[in-house]
Amino acid sequence: MASWAYVSIKEELDFLQDCMDQLKPQVIEEVRNYPATHGALRVEYMPGTKRYSFDHLDEWKVLKGQMAHIESQAKMAYSAYENGRTLVNDETGEIVPLPHVFYTKDTVKVTVKK
Repeated sequence: MASWAYVSIKEELDFLQDCMDQLKPQVIEEVRNYPATHGALRVEYMPGTKRYSFDHLDEWKVLKGQMAHIESQAKMAYSAYENGRTLVNDETGEIVPLPHVFYTKDTVKVTVKK
């Protein structure tokens, strides 16, 4: 049965990922200054990338809230469109524009039985 094979491989991948996670700090130290080559594979150190957080900025919070409202309105407009209706903004009388909609690939979810 394909589902049994899928679950077995998933368990192996999870185990291997745990092993890699445990080895990673040691590998980083090993290749920090001198990359390693193993056949056609090269292992080299890549420093962490810079990330920014804006959620402490008042202006950002206000604009983020406005964006959430716009997104909510557009989602409702799409829902109305699917049901053959048009959503109109109560304040302006304008038709609420539709968002671009796309679907992700189908996938398989594996969970532990309780």
